[in-house]
Amino acid sequence: MCTVCVWAKKGQPVFSARNMDWAMDMDTDLWVIPAGQHHRAGPESEANVLEWTSKYGSVAASAYGIGTADGLNEAGLAASALWLSESTYGPRDESLPLMVISFWCQYYLDNFATVAEAVADFETNPYQLQTAEITPGRSTTIHLQLSDATGDVAVLEVIDGAFTIHHGTEFTVLTNSPTYDQQLENLKKYKGFGGDLPLPGTTAPVDRFVRASYYVGALPTTESADKAAAEILSVVRNAAQPYGTVDPERPNVAPTIWTTIRDHTDLRYYFQASTSPYPVWLDFSKLDVSVGAPVKCLKLDGSEAQLGNQSDALVDTDLFDFSVG
Repeated sequence: MCTVCVWAKKGQPVFSARNMDWAMDMDTDLWVIPAGQHHRAGPESEANVLEWTSKYGSVAASAYGIGTADGLNEAGLAASALWLSESTYGPRDESLPLMVISFWCQYYLDNFATVAEAVADFETNPYQLQTAEITPGRSTTIHLQLSDATGDVAVLEVIDGAFTIHHGTEFTVLTNSPTYDQQLENLKKYKGFGGDLPLPGTTAPVDRFVRASYYVGALPTTESADKAAAEILSVVRNAAQPYGTVDPERPNVAPTIWTTIRDHTDLRYYFQASTSPYPVWLDFSKLDVSVGAPVKCLKLDGSEAQLGNQSDALVDTDLFDFSVG
């Protein structure tokens, strides 16, 4: 469930986009989170927990009001959480600082300007992830995609407690199962990637991965940010699951409930719910994300009033409480 793709070509703005595919409403709202926020990414009962004070302000899309699912920070770094059934986080290793998974996206949005910085930091400051019941009634198992204003990308996965990081500009697409190394191997079977198979058409994660990879590579270069947004949107729409379609026998396939577009160059974050014909966006040039600025929220209601730039519709509020277990 979910597709994310990155489009970076010399001479044009860097864009990325993602679909959130899920079988139910996630009560998603948009948050403007200024720098200077302190987070402790675990329960009070745990002694060794990762803590930080955010260096960068961000715009974040929340999941169930208890975690960040997607976002873009003021330096142009984006983070996206996508479901991965194979994710297993292992037994607690108390020698490593703990981070509950609800904080995973926000940790990177808060602390890093580039993917290279984020990857280098993990190599010197490793941590341990712990799942949480962000999704009502089930433990959350996800992998993470990071992308930045240079077009650099990293995919982070945790299997049996061990991290694997795929880092490089060639890793432009992420979907769901199987693990990323297997997705890359499967891609080689198709025309344009070394194989003979024609472009697949189903909504299965492996097929979405191939199709999105093909179309990202086929997009024409443009210097226009508006055209770039439209072009990357056309790719994720090609990988979307029609709204309202649920297949109980294929839990890795669910309707696309919302889509985001991230302009890493000009720092604009677009959001469109599948239940609304009206796209909204937040432009960092009109936001105050400096230390001491208030947290702001846009409650997404799908009304006609929520169309276009919503900077003036944001309301001062307290930040949601991240799940710690």
